[in-house]
Amino acid sequence: MPANASNRRRAGSALWSCLLVLSALACSADRPAAKRTAKQTMALPTGVTLAYLDLGAADGTPVFLLHGYTDTSRSFLPTIERLAELRPDLRLIAPDLRGHGGSSLPDAAGCAAVPERCFGVPDFAADVLALADGLGISRAHWVGHSLGTLIAQEIALAHPERVERQVWIASSGATLDNPVLRDFLLPELIEGSWRGAIEAQGATWPDDAYGMTPVDLDPAAESWMAENWVTEPLGDSALMAKIAPETARVPVGAWLGTVRTLLELDHRERLAEVGAPTLVLWATQDPMFLAASDQRELRSALEKAASHCGGPFYWKQYGRRPLPESGLPDGDLAHNFHWAVPDQVAAELAAFLRVGGLPTVDRPFADPERPGRLAAEPAAGELWSALPADCSS
Repeated sequence: MPANASNRRRAGSALWSCLLVLSALACSADRPAAKRTAKQTMALPTGVTLAYLDLGAADGTPVFLLHGYTDTSRSFLPTIERLAELRPDLRLIAPDLRGHGGSSLPDAAGCAAVPERCFGVPDFAADVLALADGLGISRAHWVGHSLGTLIAQEIALAHPERVERQVWIASSGATLDNPVLRDFLLPELIEGSWRGAIEAQGATWPDDAYGMTPVDLDPAAESWMAENWVTEPLGDSALMAKIAPETARVPVGAWLGTVRTLLELDHRERLAEVGAPTLVLWATQDPMFLAASDQRELRSALEKAASHCGGPFYWKQYGRRPLPESGLPDGDLAHNFHWAVPDQVAAELAAFLRVGGLPTVDRPFADPERPGRLAAEPAAGELWSALPADCSS
């Protein structure tokens, strides 16, 4: 790992102090969990109406949780409920991103013909910052998963004054030419079968597909999502059964516009300017963001940021078994691992999202002696850190 020995010793000794933090958190286990409430909505000056969950302490420290591509705020709900128990001092806000869940699409007049005009990461960031403004929140912690981490990166880079701390779950510094998006999702599914279904009806692609959903184009879309897209080897099957129908009803305009912009996105050089303390969580069987390329480059960018007086930065591995040569996750934690270990992710957030907060001591993984079950062990070599340079002079 690229952190120097001094940084490792400092991080290692500090990590053991987290045991005291976790003991304190355990004392709050008897507090009532955040109650599920109906989503609220807010019309924004960006031209969309966002639906969002607003849970936890109404006057607490705000935390925004930004879901992944084609998910909704439901993706974070189990983590939110546990986090509210561990940290009753937090206000937990989880929006549905534009075009996802209960949030509206941008106006078709300016977006339907070229949807990538309206689904760039800066567009998503502008929405959630406008939501924060509408809620009277000037500064917050930001937690993202996948696409949500790219939005959090954009906020940290373009609006550093809005950021306290960040946690990126399943992240990368770039999605430029990502093979899953480039070779599978766009040509086979979106521009392949869905475009074919529209054009078979004599309609125009992508204009006429903008507000349609995968279910409109393929009656079996929901089943396909459950089998091929809304997946996690050890994930909560009941949760995924609720997510799949929502994913199958995300409008095609959001699917197409977002993936086109992601295939051109590269934050790697810009990330050297990130200043906020950041924790990256990554699982060994993530097929979207790989260890040998994405994670190495992400850590390299954060190491540069630390040398520019940013940070501290931490990168922590979940899982043990590497991604099989097939490229398909099998039996360990993967891209959507917060669906499998929401309590552990909540404990990570509870420990890190505080002044001087650190990652927790343990990392979860699939128990090789009990298939389908989870175990934990000290993170040790699976925890990397880049601590700020001495910038006092």
